[in-house]
Amino acid sequence: MAASVAGPGDGSPATSFVSLPAPASGAFSDPDVASFLKKWDLAPNARVLRFRYTKPFHRMDASAFLRDFFSSSAAREHFRVVDRAGTWRPIAEAAGADAGAKCVAVDHALVPCDAVSMSLFDPILDDAAANPPIVRPGTDSLARRVDDVIDGFQVADELRDWLLNPDNENARDRGVLPADHPDRAQFAFRIFEHLVLGGAMCQFEDRVTPYLDVAKRLYKALVRAKPDPNDPKRVKTASDVYAVEGVAFAGAAAGAGAGEETNAAGGKGKGGLFPEPGAHRQNFCYFAVDARRRHVTVWYHGFRAYW
Repeated sequence: MAASVAGPGDGSPATSFVSLPAPASGAFSDPDVASFLKKWDLAPNARVLRFRYTKPFHRMDASAFLRDFFSSSAAREHFRVVDRAGTWRPIAEAAGADAGAKCVAVDHALVPCDAVSMSLFDPILDDAAANPPIVRPGTDSLARRVDDVIDGFQVADELRDWLLNPDNENARDRGVLPADHPDRAQFAFRIFEHLVLGGAMCQFEDRVTPYLDVAKRLYKALVRAKPDPNDPKRVKTASDVYAVEGVAFAGAAAGAGAGEETNAAGGKGKGGLFPEPGAHRQNFCYFAVDARRRHVTVWYHGFRAYW
């Protein structure tokens, strides 16, 4: 659940941010990954940005760090959000505030990112555990099912049904990562789910392998690993990831932004962060913080219905 934090900092100097060039290598610059993201309709309404920051990052100061980001000149110049018409706008403008308005609150949550392998997805590949199978035994082909629509998503295979259907047999009766399983909160799982569900014009896959491969590559691009000091033969993650769900600016009109939900400042709306009203599961804005390098990578997607 997101933390609602408002108000000024402790009087210490604000963290400064400088935009960095897009990575010349890695998943987000790979043509194959880009092709899949386009096919799944996760490219047109998404952006990946990198910034360097000046002050040491401490998890206890994450709220101030995020407020400083949205107040910074770097964010005003480079961070844009997409509206319902598909126009990219500065976040303060989308929130109904002046261009130079100070960010006073950010709704955010720390996202677990402990996974160092793709083994958390083993249950969906295990035909002995899943019945009906999610993946057809001996293949990577997704098991088909009668077409349905759940939460606005077309469901034509057992994978999507398992992700979306609260009465899915595998999750409910067979314990295959039910909705409240902690592994579903992991950042790696969130990436996988975003890829499978895609955007409004998603052309989904018949095989599970592309989803797993791209999820692994994006995860490695966003989260840094390091040797475990307690066991040199093992690695552990060294990044903190935050899901930002709403932003409030000084002087913004109540109700500005997407939806009619109470935001961190106590007003209405989500500060214009996302185009669609309500808490759509394909709206996301992740901040992956690499404290050693003093880099933060922002991966943003705003879900847009085209009809």
